[in-house]
This record gives sequence, structure tokens and C-alpha cells, in this order.
Amino acid sequence: MGERAFVCFRYCLIAGAILLGISGAVVSIFAGYFIYQLHEYASLTPDNVCGSAATLLAMGVITCGIGWFVWQFLNFSNRGQVIIFAVTLTTITLIETSVGIWALVRHEQVDALPSTQHDEIFALAITDEKSTWNHMQSTLQCCGIDGPSDYRGTDAIPWSCCNTTNLANDTEGICTTLYKRGCQLVVLNRTKSILLHVFLLALCSVLLQVHNLEIPFIMNRYII
Repeated sequence: MGERAFVCFRYCLIAGAILLGISGAVVSIFAGYFIYQLHEYASLTPDNVCGSAATLLAMGVITCGIGWFVWQFLNFSNRGQVIIFAVTLTTITLIETSVGIWALVRHEQVDALPSTQHDEIFALAITDEKSTWNHMQSTLQCCGIDGPSDYRGTDAIPWSCCNTTNLANDTEGICTTLYKRGCQLVVLNRTKSILLHVFLLALCSVLLQVHNLEIPFIMNRYII
């Protein structure tokens, strides 16, 4: 009975190693995408919000590598190797738990940019980063930092601030309605949403690691 249980847990551990590698790859892909999203509108994105996603990306790559290593080289009848695998998996689980907490805490700390930086940011919005701002304003349906009034004193409000869904056919290219909300509020809400998704990704990964941890600890009883 003990030998049959050992064989059963051995195959479960192999399946767990494969699943571990796949989950690590998935975590890496999603974490990388979240980092890209946080950098997409870096002009208005608060500082130090990428740390949790970057750490989760690194842990995903490491987890993927560990899953491949276990599948290829782990001797499932060696108590020492099984214990090392369990300790490594426990360490990854604790780190990813910390990453999830970090993302959740940062989510609560995200706040608007200091007003002292607005002039500097807006100066770039109409010069060096003009194309980036045009993309941001048209995609997020916002205008300026706090609203269209930010463009007061400039030559013209960019077309990316125009709400084209309300344009009539006889306006001859004249914008009749501008986006009223500023981009800062939209980017802040977007950043909070991304951090919340980082937390959920870390939570899902931790739950999977905890499930995988049960197998080596149980299997260790049957190794002579």
C-alpha cells in the first residue's frame, strides 16, 4: 500500500512540476504586460509603482525554471532533494505573498502628482512628449492634466482632446465637444486597477504553490 501511494504521489509531483512551469510562464507574461501598462503613460503615472509587478515577473521566471528543473532532474526517491524542493517552493510562496501585500499597500498609497510638477509635465506635453500625450488623450478620452483649461495660453487645444463621437457631419472638421476630465485622474484610477490585478495574480499563484506544496510534504513520509 505504501509503495502504491509513493508511486501515486510521484506522478502527482511530476504533474505538479509541469503545472509549476506553466504557471510560472503565465505569471511572467501577465506581470510583464502589467509593467508595460504602467509605463505606457509614464508622464502621469506615480513613481515606484512597478516594483511589485517587476518582482512578480522575476519570480515567474524563476518558478518556470524550477518547474523545468524538477521535471528533468529531480530524483523523487531522494528525501533530501524532495525536501529542498519543498523549501524552495515555500520560499517562493512567501515572496509572492509579500509581493501581493506590497501591491495592495501601494494601491492604497497612490495619490495625485504634486501640483509643483504640473508646469514641468505640461511643458513636455506640448513639446517633446506631444505624440505620447495625443495617444493618451485620445485613448483614455481625457484632456490635459486636470482638464482642457490646462491648454489655456497655448496656440490651440489638440485634436486628441476632441470627443469625436459627438461630431456631426456638417461641422467641417470643427470640434464642438472636448473631453472634460483631466488625464491625471484617469491614469491614477488605471494605475490602481493594475496594482489590484497584480495583487490578484500573486494571490492566484500563491494558492497554486500551496496546493503543490502538499505533495512533497506527504510524499516525504513514504521515502525510505
